[in-house]
Amino acid sequence: MNFKKLLSVFLCITLLISIFSNALFVIAEEINNKDTVMIGTITEPGENKVGVIIRPDAKREGKVITIADKTIVTVTGSKNDLNNEKNATTNITYLWYAITYTNGGKTYSGYVREDMITVTKYTIDKTFEEQLSDFPESYHEALTILHAQYPNWAFQADKINITFNEAIALESVYPRKLIMDKNAISWASMGDGWYNWSTGVFATADANLKGASREVIAYYMDPRNFLNPNDIFIFMKQSYDAASQNIDGVRKIIAGRKLFENYNDPNDTAYGGDFAAVIMEAGKQSGVSPYILASTIIQEQGSEGNALAKGYNYNGTVVYNFFNVKASGNSSDQIIKNGASYAYNQGWTTRSAAIIGGAKFYGNSYLNRGNSYNPANPYYNQDTYFYKNYNILDKNKISHQYAQNVADSLSSAKNLKSLYTTDYTTPLVFRIPVYANDSLPKENTILPENNSKLNNYYLNNIVVDGLTPSFTRYEYNYALRVEGDTTVQVDVPDKASLVSATTYPLVQGDNTIKITVKSETGFTNDYIINVNATAPCQLTLTTGAIKPPRLLGDVDGNGKITISDLVLVRMHLLELTTLKDDNKTAADTDVNGKITISDLVLVRMHLLELVNLNKK
Repeated sequence: MNFKKLLSVFLCITLLISIFSNALFVIAEEINNKDTVMIGTITEPGENKVGVIIRPDAKREGKVITIADKTIVTVTGSKNDLNNEKNATTNITYLWYAITYTNGGKTYSGYVREDMITVTKYTIDKTFEEQLSDFPESYHEALTILHAQYPNWAFQADKINITFNEAIALESVYPRKLIMDKNAISWASMGDGWYNWSTGVFATADANLKGASREVIAYYMDPRNFLNPNDIFIFMKQSYDAASQNIDGVRKIIAGRKLFENYNDPNDTAYGGDFAAVIMEAGKQSGVSPYILASTIIQEQGSEGNALAKGYNYNGTVVYNFFNVKASGNSSDQIIKNGASYAYNQGWTTRSAAIIGGAKFYGNSYLNRGNSYNPANPYYNQDTYFYKNYNILDKNKISHQYAQNVADSLSSAKNLKSLYTTDYTTPLVFRIPVYANDSLPKENTILPENNSKLNNYYLNNIVVDGLTPSFTRYEYNYALRVEGDTTVQVDVPDKASLVSATTYPLVQGDNTIKITVKSETGFTNDYIINVNATAPCQLTLTTGAIKPPRLLGDVDGNGKITISDLVLVRMHLLELTTLKDDNKTAADTDVNGKITISDLVLVRMHLLELVNLNKK
């Protein structure tokens, strides 16, 4: 090769490197530009032909983070394929995008190869920041990115008149919220009514489901976890809108589900035997979005439907109940019969009658309650999936909620994503709760790990003379008056731990002592003792199981006084046995420090109900 040819090749290679480097620089510059946001849509089938595998790094090897399909993501960076794998068509090394996204309330981060994602640059509307003044600062970034993608969407701040912790406490009451995974012990509540501490058995409700822990409830009630294109629809207003809702959208939601096949019924032809047409009509008559109605039917019935959707013979009449209205009970049979009874009384003898009637019930129960939206009015409508599941608009009507499933709002809304996230022009309104006193934690609330650990952050007992009120496991505030150095015994459950201090110097006057218990799952709970000290002194905490005081006369320690205890005292007096320790103390019924015939007489009199040895 002569010098001119060699120079020519060198210059070509240099030019290609320059072009490629400049392209990478432009990509990096766009990703890092604070005036823009890079959003990717994963649409192409991946290596498994089902969805795109999200990898931990820029190569096809390595563990699978998750599999994404038709998912919207935020692009945070990019780099070349670490194995120098090239596109077979262009012979250029593949570029991988670093992405992050939240779907189903869970956040994923990883890498996607460039041929499996479509990346679009959006300009941040800096004037939009002014429209966010009613939202806490922690909402702003997510809402700004959503606005960049969907400029016709409106976000409405709903001022809630209770704090975040108050809302969690209201939703934690038995039997309000349930977890659907029967094996998720770490998600289960051990709160009041939800757990039997004597037997170690969880209480259940509605199909033997456990109660949701306050940490799981907190996760689903923190709006910031769902301010993304995949989950935002839990906050979408659900009113009927002829301009943006049509029969094609309904068909898209119900497509491929056996539930909506085989409508043939000569007695029900008003809407052409077409489920989509019936659902559209139900939306018009009820004032509820037909997309919401279709999604709710799927949520209630699944893909194939239960007996109420297929037609149930009740009192000789076939009835339908697609929304499972009033279908409740302690067994599957009772649930179906109760739902059928309601349908029978309503005259829901055709599919269309049941869908339209159920839609009206839904609308009247949630969307059309009270007055039009007014933040000063606590009775405004539950017209989002979030408010249907968590009626924090009016704490006095907290029980008026659509479902006990703690994640119902999220699972209900998933059918709407595909309708709207590819349509950038539809004007939608989202009502997003803002809790009183800016009371959300600084960081987004996380979903606890799903494992077999216990949320046992409750004390078994606090023992000290003068504690008021008397200790109960679910009472967290106490008062105590001390006149000198004092020891307080605390009984911590097995596999839980005390993580607060064990010694507290007290000043004369009022002092606040916080006893913090850490559960096996790693979460904590606080008990407060307000201590009034007559003089400077010290309070000391000691831990360990606290035995309940032995009853006088209960010599064998079985918790009750019987003829066996009388026999033991008699045998001790006859020197046929020797009572020791707690047994000896219980036999000393007159508390004179020794066991005599008087003690035997007192036990006998107690058995004859002539005296009560333990009456205070």
